[in-house]
Amino acid sequence: MTQVKSRLLKQQVKIKSFEEKKQRTENKKFHKALKDFKMKAKHAEKRDNVDQINQLKKKIREKGDDMADEDFDNFMDKPQRGGGRRGGRGGSRGGGRGGGTLDKVRDSERQRQKSKNDFKASGKAGQQKKKKAQGSSKKGGA
Repeated sequence: MTQVKSRLLKQQVKIKSFEEKKQRTENKKFHKALKDFKMKAKHAEKRDNVDQINQLKKKIREKGDDMADEDFDNFMDKPQRGGGRRGGRGGSRGGGRGGGTLDKVRDSERQRQKSKNDFKASGKAGQQKKKKAQGSSKKGGA
């Protein structure tokens, strides 16, 4: 009886360590995707700013003189695609500010996992059915 109990305890420990490892890998993938998403947003914002600056330079060349501060502010305050950064890096984590980003990353990660799981589910079962079908056709044909 003690051997059975010790074996069950060992199995529970193995299962727990496996689940923890699985959770760590999921967290790692999630944070990697989040970092990638933030980097892409930052690059898009930078690209938009460079485009605006190039347009401003072109406009200055066309006019042939310096722009007034008001004109510059009006030109640079056009709505941006990414929404821009408000408040820099500080602030609370997970408050209303980053919710959209997290939702997008979670959705894309779930979609990726779902498609990965769909492939696995149909993969082995489909192969086994195929082998059985081939085996029965060989027996019937010979």
